[in-house]
This record gives sequence, structure tokens and C-alpha cells, in this order.
Amino acid sequence: MRRAILCIAAFDKKDEFTEQLDQAVFTRLNIKDESELIGGFPKRVENLFGYSAIILDDLESGFFTRDQMSLIQKFVSERGGGLMMLGGYESLTRGDYQDTPIGRMLPVYLDSGKGLSGVQGVSLELTREGWLQPWIRLRSTESLENERLESMPEFQVINLVTEVKPGASVLMQAKSKYSGETYPALVSQRYGSGRSMVLAVGDLWRWQMHDQTDSGDLGKAWRQMIRGLIADVPSRIDVDLQREQTKSGSTMRIQVGVKDEKYWPIDNANVRLTVKTLTAGETGNEAAEDSTGGTQRSEVQLIAEPSMKEPGLYQATYVPRLEGGYLMEVEVTDANGAVIAREEAGWTNDPSAEEFQSLLPHHSWMDAVAQKTGGRVLNRSELDGWAEGLQFEAAPVMETISAPIWHTPYLFIASLGLFALEWYMRRKRGLA
Repeated sequence: MRRAILCIAAFDKKDEFTEQLDQAVFTRLNIKDESELIGGFPKRVENLFGYSAIILDDLESGFFTRDQMSLIQKFVSERGGGLMMLGGYESLTRGDYQDTPIGRMLPVYLDSGKGLSGVQGVSLELTREGWLQPWIRLRSTESLENERLESMPEFQVINLVTEVKPGASVLMQAKSKYSGETYPALVSQRYGSGRSMVLAVGDLWRWQMHDQTDSGDLGKAWRQMIRGLIADVPSRIDVDLQREQTKSGSTMRIQVGVKDEKYWPIDNANVRLTVKTLTAGETGNEAAEDSTGGTQRSEVQLIAEPSMKEPGLYQATYVPRLEGGYLMEVEVTDANGAVIAREEAGWTNDPSAEEFQSLLPHHSWMDAVAQKTGGRVLNRSELDGWAEGLQFEAAPVMETISAPIWHTPYLFIASLGLFALEWYMRRKRGLA
């Protein structure tokens, strides 16, 4: 499924047409088709909710209508999307976002901001919470990360927001070279079902200009920040795989959540699952041989049934019989048969690894087995006494076996020998 990011920025293009209109210029990047965003920023839920995140850069609040701001607020709180505002000249406090739906979503207080004045030369450093986020770090060790931060250039454009909202996390801070004061530089918080971020630095491009080694750190940093912004954003098709232990062995419980363009649950969808077994040496739709000598097809078709507990949720169960990997393709169609979306998921099945993944005794499981079978669980100190008394224990199942003595050669020969010995003793003593 396409992960689309909507980036909106004001570009200072010095052409005659732009100067006459004196307005922001849209540059559409990586669009789905020619008609996407042709009318500017989306005005309807189904047009905006298809994106995963919105990034605003150097754009004042007057660019949006009140309805568009409320739509962005629903995009974050209800749809679960991500919102990031960058610290350009027309952002945050200078962009007049204080009393707007967008400003209320941001993790910082704008009424206490100092704008862009009073700062000359700041360096970036990670906070304690920032060190804990893997998507912020670019190096594998702390020492290498500190060397990278020290080699970064000084920045000149930063929005001085001094207070963060309760529940927000300051992940990176800017430190003034001259006064030594620190200001929040990267702040994040949860808002409803989504996430909002503020990157107060407005001239992050200086990083690339001063990168003499051409390491690509700026591009990597942007990619990781965007992944952190959209990591928890739900899609229209949400596949959840849960492994359960049943009497028949390890079972995969499959749950598929389906939503429409407005991200409302769909109750009349058709969810078809195709499970493919990826065993060693097997390709395509070949059949794989199981432990009993038979064959098991490597592709199984399943239909997920609607759940009675939650709207838009469809469930199915699959019992993997072979060891190896499993690929599941999900196809969702509407009542008319039109494809809504497709998704993929997968898992591995290794019963031996599951059995021996822990060397600790599973006391609760052993107690359950002993209770069902009429046995008991022994401690180490009870083993000697149990072994000595084992000969006096009654077996739970006893079976009597009868066999004719004449069908046993050793007993037959022994009997003949005893008869001959008795006859000899009688003859010797005159009793015969």
C-alpha cells in the first residue's frame, strides 16, 4: 500500500508571474496521477485521508481556510496521521498558528515563543529521551554519534519556543554558542490516534552544504524522521497475526481490519486470503511432501469471516503443518467485486525452536498434563522414594496374557526332564 507524504512549503521563486500574485507556489512531487492535488490543498476527507503524514514548512496560517485546519485536525486525531511543522520564517509563532486547530495540535506552546530573534549560531544535541529513539541516531555507538553532532555546522534560523506541552517529549535541543541557553529543537507528542512534531530549525539545509565527505547524513536523517512520524499510522488494510497453541498444535489467528476512504469500518467487504508455503527447494505452486509421506499443496485459499464483536474486522484461522516460511496475500473487494486494496503478511513456523526456546520447566503445563492423565509432578527430592515404591504401585491398565505351556519349548523340555527324574527316583527306591 502506498505511503504518501503531503509536503507543503512556500518557495521564493523570482519570476514575473509569482511576483504579481505574491502567493505561495506549489510544487507537486511523487504524485499518483496528474489530477492529484491539482486544486491545491485537499478540502474533503477522502482526498486527505489517503496520505500518511503532512509536513508544513515556512507557511503562514492564512494559507489554510478554517475548514481545512479542522480537516487536518481530524486527519491526525481520528485517522491517526502524522503532522510535522518545520521552523521556517513563517512557521509557528510568526505564522500566527496560536489560536488555530493546527496550533492546538502542536507539542509546544506558541504564545510563549520568541520568534526568530536573539539567536546567532546554535548547535544541536540529543536529549536523554532522544538517545532512546533509534530513528534519531545516525551512528551505531554513542561516541560516533557525539562526533557526528560536533561536526555539524552552526544553524542561524530557529524558532525559539520555550515551553512544551504536558506529555510532549523533547528529543533534540538547540544550544546557543554565545549564551549557552538551550531551546527545544525537535519535539514530539501523541495527539488522538496520531502524532505531531515540531522541528524548530529552519535552515537544516546548511548541514548538507557543510558535508565535505558527502556522507548523505541529511538525507538519512530525513528518512528516519519521516519513518518515526508515520511508524504507527494505520492503513486501510490492517493485518494482525496472532500465534496460539491449541490441541492441534501451533495455530495462526488472522485478523484483518478494513476501512473505506474516510477510514470508517466496512462491514460488507469480501476478504480473501491466499497462504503460500515457502519451504526449502520449493518454488511457485509446487506440492511439498510432509512427514507422513503424503503431499500438501503450498497454496491455500481462505475466506475471512466478519467478526461479531467489532465492525470492519474479519477473522480466519490457519494451522501450519510444515516447517518454514509462510506468505499470506490479502485481497479485499467490495460488495460489487471491485478491489479495495491488497496487502501482504507472513510468518515462520518452527515447532522445534518453539519447544526448545526455553530450558526452564513449564510447571503450569506439566501440572495440567498430570491432572488430565491421573499422574503427578514430582520434585527432585521425591524421586528416590518414588523409585523404591514403584514396584508396589498398581498399574492403571493391567492385561492378562495366556499361552499354552506346550507351545513353549523350554518349559516342555524342563517338564520332560522332571518326569524322567521322578521316574528314576521311584525305580531306585523300589516305589515303582
